[in-house]
Amino acid sequence: MSPPTHGGGGPPYPAVSFDYGKAQEVIRQLDALIPVLNMQKQDRQNQGQALRQSWKGRYAVQFDGELKRMWFGHADLVTRAQSLRNKIADAITAARAEQRWRDDENRAYEASRRQQTPVPN
Repeated sequence: MSPPTHGGGGPPYPAVSFDYGKAQEVIRQLDALIPVLNMQKQDRQNQGQALRQSWKGRYAVQFDGELKRMWFGHADLVTRAQSLRNKIADAITAARAEQRWRDDENRAYEASRRQQTPVPN
């Protein structure tokens, strides 16, 4: 993971603008989707093999090609979904790291301001 990228200027820094709820909801939906895709892949394979038991001819060969296309297309779809999930998880981690850095900087800034402020008699 790369280090946080801090905005220009200086403290106090504003809160990081990131919708953690939406990001986590997308991850939840992807986590639910991937097993369904895997189940559908297996179901299609089983149904396709059952159909091909006694099916002969030109359309059977064409069906084989389509079944193979779906089989490999599934792998690509699952890989893309997993990649998207990882990118979102990385963005959550980066936003949290950036927020921790900003919070630390803001606390240090406030502490230094308190030290510089004269105490009234």
